[in-house]
Amino acid sequence: MKCWRYWALTRFGRGEAVVRDLEERWGSMISLAQNKTFSEWWHPRPSVKGEVWAQNTQVPIFLLYGHILGITPTQPAFAKFDVRPQPGSLRFIEDTAHSPSGGIRLRCDGGAESLELSLDVPAGLEPALVLPAGWQPRNIPAVSPESFAVRGFSRWRLPRMETPHRWEIRAVKA
Repeated sequence: MKCWRYWALTRFGRGEAVVRDLEERWGSMISLAQNKTFSEWWHPRPSVKGEVWAQNTQVPIFLLYGHILGITPTQPAFAKFDVRPQPGSLRFIEDTAHSPSGGIRLRCDGGAESLELSLDVPAGLEPALVLPAGWQPRNIPAVSPESFAVRGFSRWRLPRMETPHRWEIRAVKA
């Protein structure tokens, strides 16, 4: 399955390659056009009775949630989590990751020079924004970046809030 290749690409900041593959390979799948499902095969033939061929939607969903939106827990139950959006050529992305404390909603607009982020966080959770080296977040409390497990990236911790909170963040290439 393609998950591991996509994981490696996004881990090292190559989200644009993953988005391109989703658009070109997965988005052109015959089964998607004919019955709105992803097939186990790239060139399937419909059955005589018209049943659903197969559903292989876990790969695009897995990628959107944890790698393109970049919402991943770093402690159990999302007590702490990273937000590392990699929209590639997409003008915007928006979705909700579900945690035991409630939905973590992210909307990301932008491109190569800046990102506009709207992040809704349930009470008691501590988010961190992960950005490529040379990028800086705006509109957040003054914090210093931490090192990140992958060289060339930094993590910006946001404070844990006692009530649900919406962060409006602009990240720019410095």
